Amino acid sequence: RSGPIFISRRRQKIMDDTLFFRELAIHLTREGFTVQKEEDGLLPVELDGAPLCRISKKGAIRFKQEE
Repeated sequence: RSGPIFISRRRQKIMDDTLFFRELAIHLTREGFTVQKEEDGLLPVELDGAPLCRISKKGAIRFKQEE
């Protein structure tokens, strides 16, 4: 007999964040962007081999500034 499954809020948040980045990476890749492995809670995104931006788990976008 199976009962309800309880997941802690912290565990649920980690799962949601992971799913968000996974889904986002799929869509960005389809549009021609390259997505790197998550670093410090941010998802690095490249375009044509050059760093473009980093996306936070809340969806904020931090663009790379030109030097």
